Amino acid sequence: MLDTTGAGPAGKDAFSRILALAHRQYESWFWYIAVVSGYAVLHAGAVTLGYLLKTGPQEVSIFWPASGLLVAALLLFPYRYWLALMGGFILGAQIPDMAFCAESCNYLAMAVYRVAHGIEALLGAFLIRRFVADRISFFRLNNVVGFILLMAFAAIPIGATIGVFAQQIAFANADLWVTWEIWWVADFIGALIVCPFVVVAARAPWRHFSSASGQEIAELGLVSLLVIVLTYKVFTTGPVQVFLLLELPYFLYPLLVWMAVRFHGSLAISALLFTAIVAIWFTCHGSGPFYIADNPSPLRQIELTLFLVLTAFFVLFLTATMSERRRAQRQISDQKQQLSMLMSNLPGMVYRSVNSPEPIMKFVSAGCKALTGYDAEFLLDNTKGYSTLIHPDDKEFVKQGVERGLQENRPYHLTYRIQTANKQEKWVLEQGQGIFYGKAKRLSIEGVIIDITERKVAEQALIESEERYRRFIETSVEGIWRMEYRQPIAISLPVDAQVQLIYQHAHHDEVNQVYLQQYRFPSAIHARQVTLNELIPKSDERNWKMLREFVRDEYRLTSKTLYGVDRDGNNRTFLVNLVGTIENGFLVRSWGMQIDITEQKDIEEEQLKLQLQVQQLQKHEALGVLASGIAHDFNNILTGSLGFVELALAKTEPDSRIYYYLEQIRQSGERARDLVSQILAFSRPDPGKRSLVEITDILDEAVGFLEASLPDSI
Repeated sequence: MLDTTGAGPAGKDAFSRILALAHRQYESWFWYIAVVSGYAVLHAGAVTLGYLLKTGPQEVSIFWPASGLLVAALLLFPYRYWLALMGGFILGAQIPDMAFCAESCNYLAMAVYRVAHGIEALLGAFLIRRFVADRISFFRLNNVVGFILLMAFAAIPIGATIGVFAQQIAFANADLWVTWEIWWVADFIGALIVCPFVVVAARAPWRHFSSASGQEIAELGLVSLLVIVLTYKVFTTGPVQVFLLLELPYFLYPLLVWMAVRFHGSLAISALLFTAIVAIWFTCHGSGPFYIADNPSPLRQIELTLFLVLTAFFVLFLTATMSERRRAQRQISDQKQQLSMLMSNLPGMVYRSVNSPEPIMKFVSAGCKALTGYDAEFLLDNTKGYSTLIHPDDKEFVKQGVERGLQENRPYHLTYRIQTANKQEKWVLEQGQGIFYGKAKRLSIEGVIIDITERKVAEQALIESEERYRRFIETSVEGIWRMEYRQPIAISLPVDAQVQLIYQHAHHDEVNQVYLQQYRFPSAIHARQVTLNELIPKSDERNWKMLREFVRDEYRLTSKTLYGVDRDGNNRTFLVNLVGTIENGFLVRSWGMQIDITEQKDIEEEQLKLQLQVQQLQKHEALGVLASGIAHDFNNILTGSLGFVELALAKTEPDSRIYYYLEQIRQSGERARDLVSQILAFSRPDPGKRSLVEITDILDEAVGFLEASLPDSI
């Protein structure tokens, strides 16, 4: 036993895969062995039955069940099991061959026989699955015809030809044509009777009888009993003369028809196999209308062969025809049910009427009650029926529309109003067409009338909504615009890349009159021809910053300033609200509303200048008040100083050096007093007194000030 406890995950997975593969191989081999052994048993039984049903002085079989069984198995199983089926076929044929042909057995000939039967079945099954149907159904007429033609004229002739060569090996003096003919007949009848039975039985048609009623079960039991009794009675009669009671076996046909018509076709196919086995068994045991005895004439054998072939053809074609008829009836029933459901679910009614001055309804669907409020009895065969419900204002329009459609032989579509039983007004859509019958051209009209009241109300509401929207756009005092993008912009891109694409792909799609006036555009066409960069220059960093905020704030801006340029090249300033529309991760359009605040901005700038001037004046005024106070104090000081200088001059000799110094002090004090007077004059609103002055004195005084303040180099 393998130990995988120490293996890692990879080792465990590999071991699991090996176990799974081994399990699948085991199941595959198990099923192959089961198919080989199971089919070998079935084929041995079929071959044994073929040997037991030999007839005539030559002891030949006109019915070889094994050929039909092998073809049926190949049709039922997938291609991968065909090898197993062929193995079962070879094994199953050995024991009956040895039991019935032990004395005259030529093993080489028997091997070629098996090869011939195998090729015949393989070729037939392959051709049927390739050209008829991979899953053949004997309840479809085209499948039955294809099966018969391919088996009768392709597969069996090739098998019979190979079998003839085998016969030549075993018996050199054998009649090749007779051998070929017997092979062809036996295998064809075997395929014609056994293959349909096996295929039908394997696909479990018996579920069709699980829900049968007691009466149907009794009827089925009766017809089955009649088939058994009549078959036994017909084929257990003693030997008869040629042509006497020749028609008696065909009395089974009405019972076969009964089975095929009243019940599932599998019963008739089962009855066919039962009848064939009984007919051949009792014929080769000395009874029945086809009894051959020791008569060397092949007439009775030919009659038996014809009976089997005709009965097989009759049953197969009858069951296929009846099955297709039932299928067609079910389809018609399903279509009627679907049509009925469709008509009942329509918001209106389907109708058929006779064309006349006052159209008369001949058929109306159940929806008439919900549409008109009237039952079908009121609308049918009543000249005062539906036509009286049409709104009086629409009657002539409806009449002309119908007549025009009929004259031009084309469908007509009319929308009009009706008044229901409870006096409610409804909008309806009528679609109809004239139908002509034969040479007499009796005309009727078929169509549908649908309630479209809700749609009409919605359309009217939409029209009113669009009108309100249009009035809002046109009467708004704000500039309103909508921009589309020639190429949708992925919102996953970086912010700057999105802004660049907005400038590149944006174009005006809708603008109102105020927007045109804001940019001085004569019409909307001119606005659509201008790029976004021409209106909102990206060279202005403020615009680029605004669009970056638009992207970052999830494509929504409120009360942001935009700096644009109008058609004349003038700078304009707008207060804008902006919102973008996102679809499937892409920016596809933008809506905006903006107000021109250019003049307001100019007024604000002028007010700012005036405020600055006022602030400057206030500063000057404060400075004047300060200077006035200082000058006052300084003037008081000068008054005392000049007074003492005057007293000193009065007591000093004019020629003395001290007098000169005192005089200079007095002059400086007077100049200081004049300066204080000037400061006081500047700080007061009083314009002061004007007087004549000597300009030379002022200049000498100024030069004196300059000499004291300028450097020596000047």
